Amino acid sequence: MKELNSVILANRCQLYGLVTLRALIGWHFLYEGISKLINPYWSSAAYLLDSKWVFSGLAYPTLYP
Repeated sequence: MKELNSVILANRCQLYGLVTLRALIGWHFLYEGISKLINPYWSSAAYLLDSKWVFSGLAYPTLYP
């Protein structure tokens, strides 16, 4: 554990860069999620109905009650 601390302290620039990158990626996901919640015209119905995977049948009862 002591060796790990010395490696982290030696690479402060890398540490700060990674923390900044992680914060920016988190901010991006938060912004995109909130913008989709606020926009009343956004819908994932077309994407869900066009999916062709294991759980694709779950979209039909949800979108067409």
